[in-house]
Amino acid sequence: SAAERGSQWGRALHLVATLPLNGLRTDYVSLGAAVCSCERGQRWLQALGLLQNSLRASVESDATVLNSALSACGKGNAWSRGTDLLASMACSSAVRDAVAFNAATSACQSAQQWRLVLGLVDLQAAEAVDRDSVMLRAALKAVEVRDEASHGGSGSHSCTLELLAQAGSSTQASIAKA
Repeated sequence: SAAERGSQWGRALHLVATLPLNGLRTDYVSLGAAVCSCERGQRWLQALGLLQNSLRASVESDATVLNSALSACGKGNAWSRGTDLLASMACSSAVRDAVAFNAATSACQSAQQWRLVLGLVDLQAAEAVDRDSVMLRAALKAVEVRDEASHGGSGSHSCTLELLAQAGSSTQASIAKA
């Protein structure tokens, strides 16, 4: 975990790789620390490599580990890999929570993949995952960009109003402050 805090991703990878050599078993805690270190070091490829290796070794990963890998993809501008990871979570025992959707949405938003942002908003609603201010801000921006592109800025505001109506009062206040 010290390697995680210091963003020493190389050291974290080395420690996880040498655990079996020292008679220790890799578990989701050590995996999570290494993936989080890769996230902080913006090493999405290494984070995904850890996940792949852990699957081969039958090491269970939890939502925190997967969310860190999703976030690493976003920070590394690997939005398509992040959305692939989010999709693969549906086939596993991992829960796709608001953190997972926010990480995938942020990655798509950074890459200006506005249609994907709106698709993720719809998917999150379909799975009854609570939306927070992070998701709603991204959705509002996506609607704004879409409306400007298709209507020259004079698009319908019904989608924006629907998104705000779905937000709780605390989320609305958080969005208003931004």
